[in-house]
Amino acid sequence: MTTIRRLVLDVMIPLNVPSSELALKLSKLTGVDGVDLLVTEVEHRIEKAKITMEGENINLDGVRALLDKAGASLQGVDRITCGKRVVG
Repeated sequence: MTTIRRLVLDVMIPLNVPSSELALKLSKLTGVDGVDLLVTEVEHRIEKAKITMEGENINLDGVRALLDKAGASLQGVDRITCGKRVVG
């Protein structure tokens, strides 16, 4: 079975949702070992962020559900790394 080991996501986060709290919640998902959240732009009511996640078996549906529940919007998946190990 192939597992997702790295995800790089473009996400829009409402300003009323602290980025640090969102990163912590994502890091607590089963299969996630670490999260890096980089705010790339701040607009009137939102932050645009690049979120990189690594782990042994990341559940993309679980990530989407958490983002939706937090009020964040997944704009795109920039990178998915799968397999027995992380490449590059």
